[in-house]
Amino acid sequence: EQCDDGNITNSDGCSSTCQREQVADTTPPSVPTGLTAAAVSSSQINLSWAASTDNVGVTGYKIYRDGSLVFSLQSSVFSYSDTGLSASTAYSYTVSALDAAGNASAQSATVGAATQAPAPVSGDADGDRDVDMDDLDIVVNNFGKQTGFDSRADLNEDNQVDIQDLGIVGKNFGRLP
Repeated sequence: EQCDDGNITNSDGCSSTCQREQVADTTPPSVPTGLTAAAVSSSQINLSWAASTDNVGVTGYKIYRDGSLVFSLQSSVFSYSDTGLSASTAYSYTVSALDAAGNASAQSATVGAATQAPAPVSGDADGDRDVDMDDLDIVVNNFGKQTGFDSRADLNEDNQVDIQDLGIVGKNFGRLP
């Protein structure tokens, strides 16, 4: 006779444990959907997506950047911040879901985002991303002018090249982004 606890009681009253056949989980989770990528700085892109489903349970996600695995999340987190990226650079992303048996879903649809341009360096009159003698020359050669000056020399944008502009170069001289 079959008991509620899965044991079998035979005619002489002895009990033995049922041997249930273990069925391997071969079903992968659903493909993650709704993947979005948003650049939040010159070195960071934030990703988010909708939860995947699985017949047993989703245990984590794999994040791919430009086709290469960059991170595995071993939890039910549906977002990731990709940091340490290069400024003004485009990246593409996909995500796949994992279950406890090691089954992986197919990768999501690809989304892309480009990191933001780096912040300008104050005092960089010539736009070459550093403050050096070239920037000082631009300000000095236009110093004292209120009209007809090189607009790059008016670093504080007060419509004249004066000691304040020279001070900005001096304060940031040698500075790189």
